[in-house]
Amino acid sequence: NGTNEKKTQPSQSEISVHRNAGNIQLRYTRLSSREMCRLSRHIEVEWDTLAGLMDIPRADRNDIRDNILYNNNCSRAEKILSIFNHKEDFSRENLAYCLKEINQLELIRPVTTGEWRS
Repeated sequence: NGTNEKKTQPSQSEISVHRNAGNIQLRYTRLSSREMCRLSRHIEVEWDTLAGLMDIPRADRNDIRDNILYNNNCSRAEKILSIFNHKEDFSRENLAYCLKEINQLELIRPVTTGEWRS
């Protein structure tokens, strides 16, 4: 650029601030279709319990259970993730808390880091 500016590597604190800013942005980023699909395969057995933790009303859960469109637990799990994903108060932190409550600890990292997004 014609100046004598010396380029320096970012400090650890600058890297940490950038990483934290990314995590804050990601916190409220809706789940992608791919994330919901992958998560649903891991939570299919506990979909109803998870839906309760997500404050999805029992009547809605019964409708999902009885609807022929959702003919297996995996599709039911994906549906409750979609409902949660579209809630006004959605956050990945809330989802991580719910996953912790059903002892799906291995799913917390992919949710909070977004590693399954693409």
